[in-house]
Amino acid sequence: MKEEIDFLDIFQCVSYGIIVTDKNGVITHVNDQSRNILRIDAKQHVGKDIASILPLIGRSTHQCLQAGKDIPGHQILGKRAKLILNVAPIVREARTIGAICSFQELSSFETSAKKLDSYKTLNRQLETIFNASSDGIWVCDGQGIVISINRASELLNGIKKKDVIGRNITDLVEHKVFDQSVTAKVMASGRRQTVMQHVAKTDRYLLATGTPSIDSSGKIALI
Repeated sequence: MKEEIDFLDIFQCVSYGIIVTDKNGVITHVNDQSRNILRIDAKQHVGKDIASILPLIGRSTHQCLQAGKDIPGHQILGKRAKLILNVAPIVREARTIGAICSFQELSSFETSAKKLDSYKTLNRQLETIFNASSDGIWVCDGQGIVISINRASELLNGIKKKDVIGRNITDLVEHKVFDQSVTAKVMASGRRQTVMQHVAKTDRYLLATGTPSIDSSGKIALI
């Protein structure tokens, strides 16, 4: 039996609150998460002006309806909850026919923001280490496509990062960037490999070691 996913399934499964109004600000739809966040059964208020039930959210909703423009990232510091609110007009044939209010608790938003900041900090630290290394480092995916190289690799191979990222390692061998690829040997064997490469452009011989990173399914994800 084929089961189709409809709008209502999506509407109820999202992790943030959603309230929809018509062009006059009258509530037409409310999802279950709204009740959890606002701590009221907003469904009982379908058919009422949103401003009469939720004054702070209602104020932004009516502003959106009047201007026909988004109101993104607005903080609502209410008695029931502290929220991050986004309001967007629903437009059909160049006419505003309603508004959609989406919101989440400020604490959840702040937690996500802190995680993102931590990720960005870690990424900057790793990038600094990556580029500060005096050893050349290449990162390829499981198919041998170059994802990144560090500054030392540019100097050792006499190339620019922008000229090799996105290219397959076998293509670089064919164009004689180097005479053989340790990445290709790792892909063939599935194990760590070491080779002596000759780089024609700089006339250097480089000892290259390739190490596979295996994903949860046992396939090579990175080299």
